[in-house]
Amino acid sequence: MLPLLEGSGDAALIDAAQRLHSEHRQLDAQWQAVRARLGALDDVDELARQANAFVALYDRHLPLEDELVFPAAQRLMAARGEAAVEAMGREMAARRGAPFKARAARASR
Repeated sequence: MLPLLEGSGDAALIDAAQRLHSEHRQLDAQWQAVRARLGALDDVDELARQANAFVALYDRHLPLEDELVFPAAQRLMAARGEAAVEAMGREMAARRGAPFKARAARASR
């Protein structure tokens, strides 16, 4: 979805996509720190600090996705048609190493 926004030509959406890329990296790093503390359970205060930092970052992150990015992506995808939506789904699945089933294949199940 982020490549769709980056290619939109809309400065606000391009900026939002860049911010989301950065925040996704930060969220991943913060989650890894929380996860390590959960596994060790050796410093509950540090676990609480890291968990609170993760939640605070997530709380700032979600409104950008929910209020700007998802509605804009929905509009952009609708304007580009089903083939563009399928291409995006294939790209996302490939990036995650997951299988992809086209909409027609999912609908016929």
